[in-house]
Amino acid sequence: MRCGYVQRHIVVFLENQMPPDVAEKIKSHLSWCKHCSDVAKQVEEVRQPVKDSMGVDIEPPPGMVQSVMARIENMDQAAPAPPDRRYAFIAVLAIIVLFLAIFVVPKILKLY
Repeated sequence: MRCGYVQRHIVVFLENQMPPDVAEKIKSHLSWCKHCSDVAKQVEEVRQPVKDSMGVDIEPPPGMVQSVMARIENMDQAAPAPPDRRYAFIAVLAIIVLFLAIFVVPKILKLY
């Protein structure tokens, strides 16, 4: 299991909302990865006082956590390429075409 996955899902893990098999993998990862373990401790240090100050335990509706997590997983897998890369490619292509039109084609056609 990778650190990025563990860190993105640490709150759900701390709330005991993970499927048991995934929770076991995260628990195993936290046992040997100091960085993720430190992140989990920091999140818990912030989360617990906030939860305690609320005075009321608020539970999400049944299935909500799983639904949100499924959407997050789909976003991770199907993330589109940033649009600025496509525009950069078009801009570079346009510069190449202009260069060829201004400097190369006239020499080939002996216009200079």
